[in-house]
Amino acid sequence: MADTFTTRAAVHAVPSPCIAVCTMNPASDFCDGCQRTIGEIAAWSTLGNDEKRQIWVRIGQRRARAAALQASVPATAPADGKN
Repeated sequence: MADTFTTRAAVHAVPSPCIAVCTMNPASDFCDGCQRTIGEIAAWSTLGNDEKRQIWVRIGQRRARAAALQASVPATAPADGKN
């Protein structure tokens, strides 16, 4: 049986944002899957929970900016010219 510390640590561990879509986007310098920088990805396993939570906050901010940018881009007409 696990001790109390191990159980608490597992319950409070910060999950990785990785979704196994590991492609670095050269335009944004973020992974297309998890929205982390290469430095954040490389450091993840050595970071404490507070640092990991800070990365999650930045990921949320990045996703919000990307969604706002996407919403501000007008839709384009289909390539065949039909609507």
